[in-house]
Amino acid sequence: MRIKYVVSLFALVLSVAYLSQSSIADDAESKETPLEEQMGEMNVYFKKIRKTEDPVEGAKFARSAQETAIKSLAFIPIITEKVTD
Repeated sequence: MRIKYVVSLFALVLSVAYLSQSSIADDAESKETPLEEQMGEMNVYFKKIRKTEDPVEGAKFARSAQETAIKSLAFIPIITEKVTD
């Protein structure tokens, strides 16, 4: 009887530890970094470029995507250190 109690207690402790760890990991993954926000914005512009039929509007979206790409370079320090003006 005592072994059954110890095993069930151990299983309970493991399940609580697993659930608490997964919820902490989900919270850490749900926060977007500034780079992810910029990439998401670029993705929106790329989708608009594919859907538009008007070349002038497509060029406007392409310029907006380019500006967002330039802004995102500030969040990649390793690459920007090697880039010269």
